[in-house]
Amino acid sequence: EIISMFDSIQRMTHKVRTAFGDSRRTCGGSISKNNWKLPPQGVLQGNGYGPAIWSILSSCIFHALNRKGHCNTIKAAIRKLLIELSGFAYVDDTDLLQIEHAVEDVVCYMQKKLDAWNDVISATGGIL
Repeated sequence: EIISMFDSIQRMTHKVRTAFGDSRRTCGGSISKNNWKLPPQGVLQGNGYGPAIWSILSSCIFHALNRKGHCNTIKAAIRKLLIELSGFAYVDDTDLLQIEHAVEDVVCYMQKKLDAWNDVISATGGIL
């Protein structure tokens, strides 16, 4: 159940592990003990549900970008269908697309799209 998964993540004591060993400092742990105003958030790296959760979340973000007009219309070569596409994502990698003729236009529109992405992802609790 998702509620119990996030509850467990929020109550975990998190450490950073590197080639030099585990960190001494931690974050998280008992919510009541630490009196968290905002407990640790997120799915965590290595969580088996992570790719599925990101797939759902990124699909909603792309849909919002498309509704705001931050998409490119591409014509499929064989079926001649028009496809609206603002980008694509796989696991933890996201690519935003912008098609323009002049480099200055690409930079301008891409910045607007990136700002819109940041606005939408901020609403989910994420950050760039």
